[in-house]
Amino acid sequence: MNRLRAAGLAGLLAITVAACSSSPDASATPSPTATPEATPTPVATTGPGTSGIPFPSLGNADAELEALIPASVDGIMLQTYSMKGNQFMGSDQADPQSQAFLSALGVSPSDISVAFGFGVDINTQSALGVFAFKAPGAGADSLLSVFQTASGQSDAGYKWSSATVGGKSVQQSDEPSTPGVKIYLYATNDILFLVTGNEQPAADALSTLP
Repeated sequence: MNRLRAAGLAGLLAITVAACSSSPDASATPSPTATPEATPTPVATTGPGTSGIPFPSLGNADAELEALIPASVDGIMLQTYSMKGNQFMGSDQADPQSQAFLSALGVSPSDISVAFGFGVDINTQSALGVFAFKAPGAGADSLLSVFQTASGQSDAGYKWSSATVGGKSVQQSDEPSTPGVKIYLYATNDILFLVTGNEQPAADALSTLP
């Protein structure tokens, strides 16, 4: 599977974008995604229409946040897991951009939770990722503006525009390195969602979010 990393906020988003922003190569033998040092052995997503690509099992630290991510969208079964912020910031996925993002929001790692869900349908060559970031007290407007500011400082070339997708008011951008893949930002209350994938499954995933 071809893995592509988004440059902006790489620490917070690398797992989701790397796993889901490119279509799988059904003829290739997939390689497991690297896991942080202290995590369990990767497990594979299984079920009709899914690729069986192993993704890291990082636990279920925030089951309530994780439950907001749909289990299945358009035949793509999503494997989900979640982490508390201090666990995430202590992992290999965190970087200085992640810390700067939290600082700009005025929240500490111990206050936040992150949840990930992703899957691949090898029959349609569609991949889908849903990322949820909960920062109590941050507010939806702040989450969106701080994220867009941070992503604008990267060299990834994101160009955000307003749209209504899946019944939600979102900010959208093409994934510059992956034709046909879009990234959508949606915030409600104190949760920022990032959905990445082909347009139709991403829209259907957005329609399920609160």
